[in-house]
Amino acid sequence: MYHYGRWANVERHGWIWVPGTEWGPGWVSWRHSPRYVGWAPLPPEALFLRAIAL
Repeated sequence: MYHYGRWANVERHGWIWVPGTEWGPGWVSWRHSPRYVGWAPLPPEALFLRAIAL
C-alpha cells in the first residue's frame, strides 16, 4: 500500500487511508516561512501538477 493511496480527514472518524492505484512519492503539500517548514497530506481529490519555477 505505502504510496498507493492518500490520507483523508473524515468528519467524526478522523484520518483514514484511502487506497488508490496511482503511485506518488508523498502526497503532501509543503509550506514554509523564515522560521518553520511544515507539510499536510493532500486529500484524495487533489491533483498533482508539475511546474518548473524559472
